[in-house]
Parts: sequence; C-alpha cells; structure tokens
Amino acid sequence: MKRIATFFLLFFSLQAFSQELNDLITPITDTNMDLPGDLFRGSRLGNGHTTRLSHDGELTMIVSHRFGEIKGGMYELFGLDQATMRIGFEYGFSDRFNLGFGRSTYQKTYDLFAKYKLFRSTGQKPIESAVAGGFSIPTIKNLFPTGNNNVNDRSSYWGQLLLAVPLPSFSLQAMPTFLRSNYLPQTGKANNVFSLGAGASARLSKMVSLNVEYYYHISNTYPDASNPLTFGVDIETGGHLFQLIVSNTQTMFEKGFLSDNHGHWGDGNIYFGFNLIRVFYLK
Repeated sequence: MKRIATFFLLFFSLQAFSQELNDLITPITDTNMDLPGDLFRGSRLGNGHTTRLSHDGELTMIVSHRFGEIKGGMYELFGLDQATMRIGFEYGFSDRFNLGFGRSTYQKTYDLFAKYKLFRSTGQKPIESAVAGGFSIPTIKNLFPTGNNNVNDRSSYWGQLLLAVPLPSFSLQAMPTFLRSNYLPQTGKANNVFSLGAGASARLSKMVSLNVEYYYHISNTYPDASNPLTFGVDIETGGHLFQLIVSNTQTMFEKGFLSDNHGHWGDGNIYFGFNLIRVFYLK
C-alpha cells in the first residue's frame, strides 16, 4: 500500500506544471472522435502503450535503445557500453485500428500486436478507451531445453485495457494487463502475470512533456520479478518525437518488462535510454 500511495502522489504533484487542456492538445482528423485532441504525444508512454494510435495511413517507426546500468560508472560509461535495442513499426488501417510488429536484441525476440480504440466520450470528465493485445517469441538458440523448444512453449501472449482521462494539468491512464508465458526455462513451467498499470503525462510546453509509468504485479511467479517504474521526457523536434527514458527495466516489450524484469531502483538497477519515433504518411 505504501508503494501505491507513493506512486499516486507522484501523479498529483505534476499539477504544478498545469496549463489549460485546450492549449495542450492538437486537433485530430478522425470525425468519429468527439474530443478535441490526443491525450498523449506518442503511442508509448515509456515502455507500454497509450490510448493514442497511428491515424489512417500513417506508418510509425519506433527505434528504442536501453543502455546498461548507470551505476557501472566511467568504466562502462554509465551503461553506454551495454545496450539492448528494439525497432518496431505500427500502421494505422484506420483511425481506430492499428497493427504493429518489432524485433528486439533481447533474446532475439519478435513481437506482434494489435490495438483498437473503443471510444472517446464527451462531457466535463471525458474518458478515452482502447484495447491492445499481442504475441512475442524469442528465437535465441540454446535457451529452451530440447523437449520444450517448440513454437508453443516459446510463445507469450498479453492483453490490456487502456483507460485515459484528461485532468486540468495532465492526462492520466490506467492499464490493467494480463500476460501468459507458456514455458519459462528458469522455472520449467508456465507463468501468468496480472498487473495493474498506471501512468500520467503532463505537458510542460508545446514541445515537452513529463511522463511516469508504473506496473504493480498482483501476481507473478517469475523468480525475483520486480515492478517496472519508468520516468520519461517527450521532446517534439518537428519531424520526430524523442522520448528520454529512465527505468528499472532494460527491455521494451511486454513479456520482457512485465515478466523478466529484475531491476530495483533501491539497488541502483537504473537504465537510461530513449525512443525515437518517426511518422510516415502513406496515404
């Protein structure tokens, strides 16, 4: 309870950076949406998804890097000598439906996902909702034993409900999440993870936002798994969205940061990185 209370205290402290909501968001083109703009600058808050989607005909490329532990000091150049990477693409088949895929250096993992925007309500306290789900599979050799090296055992699946609301000074998002890994070599059995995620984004200016993202594991049988807590800064540069990330997890897809994460802020397991986001218009 102390962790949860501290987490939500972080959200409300962001009110010191408040602006009027109408000055914070830009118009969208989807005539089916009733609210005046997107609640988040990008489709990622840190590591996880937001309710924002690529619009119809948009191809979004996301290049993500997470360096090694900062506590490595000058010898490791504060983690820059060690890095993991993910490159991914997301395409908007409509303003409400996206498909995406990516490939990470962590265990040579491929991931696929779909995201659908359910609704955006109107009123004094509007709510935006989306659902997302995906699949990932590591292709690294000699990780799974011979009897469990088939596609089914190496596969993981996840589903997520995204609920976001604009408040006077920031956008707040809840993301209850379920992850299923069919087989873990470390335990010799399947692993189910139920997590309650929450995040917030405060726009400090027309070009800069401050983000926070946290997943609290209600259940997770993976050995020594920790709750991922991520802070970020969004910087719009005109043609790109540049997200600076500080987190206790080094992986950038759901199975990695929800199930395989062992980093603890208190132990100095802190990783610096970035997401570089570029949108291409194909229609």
